[in-house]
Amino acid sequence: MNKNNFNVCENPFNYIEVHANGDFTLCCPHRINNYTIGNFYKNQNFSEIWLGDKAIKFRESILDGSYKYCNLHLCDFRKNGKNTVKNHNFSSNCDFPLRVNFAYDKTCNVKCITCRDKQIITEQENMIFIDSLIDTTFIPMLKNAKMVSLNGGGEVFASKHMQKLIKEIIINYPNIKFNIQSNGIYFDKTHCDELGITKSIDSAYISIHAATKKVYDKVVRGGDYKKVINNIKWLSQLKNKKQIKFLQINFVVTSINYKDMIKFQELANKLQCNAYYTTFVRFNSELEKSYEELSIVEQSHPKHKQFTKILQNKIFDSPNCIMQNSLIELRKKYKKKTLIQKIKNYYTKE
Repeated sequence: MNKNNFNVCENPFNYIEVHANGDFTLCCPHRINNYTIGNFYKNQNFSEIWLGDKAIKFRESILDGSYKYCNLHLCDFRKNGKNTVKNHNFSSNCDFPLRVNFAYDKTCNVKCITCRDKQIITEQENMIFIDSLIDTTFIPMLKNAKMVSLNGGGEVFASKHMQKLIKEIIINYPNIKFNIQSNGIYFDKTHCDELGITKSIDSAYISIHAATKKVYDKVVRGGDYKKVINNIKWLSQLKNKKQIKFLQINFVVTSINYKDMIKFQELANKLQCNAYYTTFVRFNSELEKSYEELSIVEQSHPKHKQFTKILQNKIFDSPNCIMQNSLIELRKKYKKKTLIQKIKNYYTKE
């Protein structure tokens, strides 16, 4: 098969993630079955990692169409063509990435129920080590980068290390844009201006997981609902002025917050931003005990039926509503069931 005749996922050729255990991956780990291509704790040169045997094998699996290292059930690739390219000229040996996601510092100021059981602050010894990597590893790997994502692993505005990294990036690569994922508490004008990042923000993703303070306080332990809402309003103003391109608020669906979903979509509509709904993923062994209690998408969950009724609400047809594929499929399934039941009821009355 001619490799140029079908769409391929572009991530392995121009994107990389860096994780807390030192691993480098060519996509989100749970979408590629935790396939890693190197590790910064092993003192590997980034060029050796990016062009190493493991990276080449992974790219070849994309080019031959097998995707044998990918978990396509959790990936958007086959279903909506996200991050795919046709008539490409990709090669298994390619230049440094255009997009980098630094997700290795798990320092955070809150404890979300779907993420961690305790507050995490990077230990001093490890902080010294990752600080030393800024000049030797992280800055050099950005020579072709157009976009840097921060940070997915923790809270960028709560980490002194990530703030050092941002300042060094701006000094060395002033044209790089930032994609920031945050809990939103310190994502305000004051902190952004202090870092010199305000004019470099391309997109912002705020994980709030609720539309009311009562539910928010149950999900985001140690948070500040009022501050977050005010900061989202500020970011919304930047978006309306076209100073940032994209704004999204995130909602991990659980048995605790599912009743807030409709209000959450209403909030997104009011703030003129996207709303993104995902399921609770078992990526952290500490959360294993919580999974059965929180994962309301499982059919065996006692509140599953109530959840599916909410999922069918027409407000989720809003153009700014984005759902993980599994939620989309679940919504279609139960909307179809409801329609069939209505038809049956109609003819039974007749």
